[in-house]
Amino acid sequence: MQLHDYFPDFHIAVSHRSDGSFRSRQSIEEFLPDTLHFPLSFLNLEHSDQIQILNREIQDYYGDALISIESEYMIGMVVADCYPCVIVDHQTKTFALIHCGWKSLVQNIIQLTIDQMKLLN
Repeated sequence: MQLHDYFPDFHIAVSHRSDGSFRSRQSIEEFLPDTLHFPLSFLNLEHSDQIQILNREIQDYYGDALISIESEYMIGMVVADCYPCVIVDHQTKTFALIHCGWKSLVQNIIQLTIDQMKLLN
């Protein structure tokens, strides 16, 4: 797993095929080093335009974008042949993880997520 420090207020980790198979929130939690272990919320993909907002009470979400204003939380998802997209707003400390499959992109998931992030601030 490779850690990136592009954004000082956020921790971004990207796994590689050599790290093993991640199919669920539980498999990611088992792999994470103790030093990175924040509560993990997991996005189960639906190939849609559904956008979820992190709630401290929920660990598993369904949709194709998850927005967080919680810096003490980690959000994760598993993609195969689609692209993950991370959007960060440094001023509000809001960030989103987006699943960019062709169905989600056709439904304008990136712009819809940005619009939703603006409404939160």
